[in-house]
Amino acid sequence: MNGNTRNCKMCQKPMVYSAFSMCHNCLTEMEKVHSYVKKHPQVSVREVSEATNVSAHCVRKIVTFFLNRSMSMLW
Repeated sequence: MNGNTRNCKMCQKPMVYSAFSMCHNCLTEMEKVHSYVKKHPQVSVREVSEATNVSAHCVRKIVTFFLNRSMSMLW
């Protein structure tokens, strides 16, 4: 990879460098999941997946990503 590319933090696919650490597809999926969970905080991964058309695997990765970011901010 050259200096203008790096791997997406979510899917690990190469992407053109941007201020965001994720590719466009992952950012879009993250926004869908975040928006749905914000409106429905007690839903299961399966429910989020079905409502947003984001795979359950990706929903879990997104939730884990947010949890890790939240925990790192506490330190």
